[in-house]
Amino acid sequence: MKERSVNAATAVRVRDQLQRLMPGWQTGQIRVFEFLSGGYSNDNYRFSYDGEDYVIRLPSRTRSFIDRRLERAFYEEHAVQFPIPDLIALEEATGNLLTRYIPGPLLADEPPALESIAAYLRSLHAALPPSSRQYDPYALSREYLASGDAPVPIRKLADGPWEPKVLATCHNDLNPWNVIRTTSNRWVTLDWEWLGRNDPLFDLVTLHQGMGLPEPSLETLVSLWQESPVEPGRLESCLIAFWLREFSWAWSERHHGNTRDEIEAQIRISREKLAALLS
Repeated sequence: MKERSVNAATAVRVRDQLQRLMPGWQTGQIRVFEFLSGGYSNDNYRFSYDGEDYVIRLPSRTRSFIDRRLERAFYEEHAVQFPIPDLIALEEATGNLLTRYIPGPLLADEPPALESIAAYLRSLHAALPPSSRQYDPYALSREYLASGDAPVPIRKLADGPWEPKVLATCHNDLNPWNVIRTTSNRWVTLDWEWLGRNDPLFDLVTLHQGMGLPEPSLETLVSLWQESPVEPGRLESCLIAFWLREFSWAWSERHHGNTRDEIEAQIRISREKLAALLS
């Protein structure tokens, strides 16, 4: 994430939210807030306290379809054996989250070699714990689209069922802004509110498409990730589900007043991708 200093008003707002999370902290020991770019749903700020670096995540608004209890449980139960940030505090009602800062570039800023991505995906899915929750990008898209008058073809597409041929525990929001490569080459994965059973190929598609890698490299990545060929239609199915979710999320964000240029770009790109996949 690229960093930039914040103005005085923003610093006061962030400090107020931080005090809600950590009422015992001495505000005089909090040093310079820096805004971390990259999050579309949340604002993230890096700061130091008592000689340690932290990140506070502040969602732009509450979202009823996000399960913060699930997120808390994952951090608390798997912090030792899994490469995730150290959880300091999480307010379930707002989604405000405080973790230790992890130094290193995001995959969005420094895309790695396909072989490294495939190895990371294999190790990620092998390490994830069993989950009883099923992640359904079509059902989630219908929730997003309920907030605005979306195009009829998109609504009809979202009405379809999600019937993955393979199910395993997945991250389900594995975009390249959610993975940090540390200076010791550990891959630390962020944002665990969508953990659930899904086709693990969906995570691969999310990471590949989010990095904007050349389209021919997608099948190469799949072959590096899994030795045997994937079932006919499985990759295309995950691509459609991914871009449907991307469109629907961005459409909902626009409806709720998120007017960032990136939101408009996501609406346009995802609509183009879906048109090409369904033609």
